[in-house]
Amino acid sequence: MKRALIQQLSLALAVIGGSAAISYGIGRSMREEPAEAAARWQQESPGLSLSAGDPAGDSALLSSADATLSPEERAKKVAAIKQRISALWASPPYIVMDCEAERESHALLKQLDTDELKAMLRETKIGTQRIASHIIRTRVSEALIARGEGPAALEESMTYLADSMNPFQTFGTWAKRDPEKAFAWLRDAKLSPELEEKRSGMQINALYNFAKKDFARAAAELSYIAQEDKRWALNTLAGAAQGQEAEALLKELVATHDPDAAMEIERSKVNDLAKDDPAAALEHIAGLDLPAEQKAELEIAQLAAMSHKSVAEAYDAWLLRHEDTDPIPERMWQQLDTNFVFQNADTMKWLDSMPPGATRDAFYRRGVRLLASRQDFDKAAAYASTIESPEDRRLTLRMLSTMWGETNASAAKTWRDGLSPTDRQQLD
Repeated sequence: MKRALIQQLSLALAVIGGSAAISYGIGRSMREEPAEAAARWQQESPGLSLSAGDPAGDSALLSSADATLSPEERAKKVAAIKQRISALWASPPYIVMDCEAERESHALLKQLDTDELKAMLRETKIGTQRIASHIIRTRVSEALIARGEGPAALEESMTYLADSMNPFQTFGTWAKRDPEKAFAWLRDAKLSPELEEKRSGMQINALYNFAKKDFARAAAELSYIAQEDKRWALNTLAGAAQGQEAEALLKELVATHDPDAAMEIERSKVNDLAKDDPAAALEHIAGLDLPAEQKAELEIAQLAAMSHKSVAEAYDAWLLRHEDTDPIPERMWQQLDTNFVFQNADTMKWLDSMPPGATRDAFYRRGVRLLASRQDFDKAAAYASTIESPEDRRLTLRMLSTMWGETNASAAKTWRDGLSPTDRQQLD
């Protein structure tokens, strides 16, 4: 569940980031010019200022005039500020990122005190304009964090559970601004039950940026992460490790906390390398002090990355590096299953092009199972009929007969009746 929430956050941020350039242009071309809009709004809302002090600052800007306001006048001013911020992000066109709205929102939020910011965070619900509401909640949280109110921002981020992304982003913002204080607080904080479920997720989600700044210091946080989440944390640290010192420390951490994570980390590293430079990934594998079997498994990670661009090139390159009689890593079949599901046409085209031999027999045996699972029995039968190894052919024919018979007994019988006497004998 924790991982799913992190993925949800990552997806939402990717959508926001990918829309930024377009949205800013829309905002500039279709919204009112900021000076004109602000002037009219301030006429309608006397006593409110967008220009008091430096809008890039963090502390509250409560003017001397604020001190003379009656509670009713203050409430009216706060309501007007909230209304304006909502209008900035919710008015058509649907603005995902607008530097003008950011500047104006920041200046307005500075005119609210800490309690008013907390109240605004609680009151901002996730309605039909989900992204706009999320942006407002994020900006209010950032304003609280800038005033040293990280714990409050985090607790208030859970007041509306539909915004499940907000706690991770809120803690990430706090940890990026003051990692020592943020991580120290989260270690021992007594959290609400809803937030407790996200403790490890918040720690690990923020760990990457911390490790990019100070790997050794971030690595020390591993001792405070729940044992069941240490592998997740080690993978995060591995992604941030740069340089020999960091790599050496990472190796020590893996040996200490989760030795079995070593191969998983290496697979991720090989996969990342292969996306840009498949040859560099192979060179990395060759330089590892690992048994041949484990190196062979890591080659599948390199193949996996290559297959995103070209299934044929990825598998052909693997074939060229191996003899027909070489053992095939078990992980190969997981990868073939993945390519069969998500790149079916390209995978089938490559399978059709394989030269005869022991390697093709092994791939066709797996291919028959995959095709039969999709009820493409005629194609599965064609593959089974070309398998040269007597034992592989026998096992494959029996498997196909069972799977086909369970789906369409009559069609399966017709196929069996048409087999050669030798093949029919394999089914007896």
